[in-house]
Amino acid sequence: MRFEIKSKTERLKNGEVASVVIGYSAFNDKRTAHGGGRFELSPNEYEDKSNEDLKGMAKEHFLNELNAE
Repeated sequence: MRFEIKSKTERLKNGEVASVVIGYSAFNDKRTAHGGGRFELSPNEYEDKSNEDLKGMAKEHFLNELNAE
């Protein structure tokens, strides 16, 4: 599966960044299977993360959600 980061949205509280929501999509090479989701990070968790880092986190999130009961 390939993962793409689609959005990065800062949530503010009292004028400060309280969290960052990462939206992503996932698909296979032929695009016959696809999915997506979003997860939230604290400003500290988000700091200095590259898109490649976020793609890895998206993959982990996606797989955890698929395996959740």
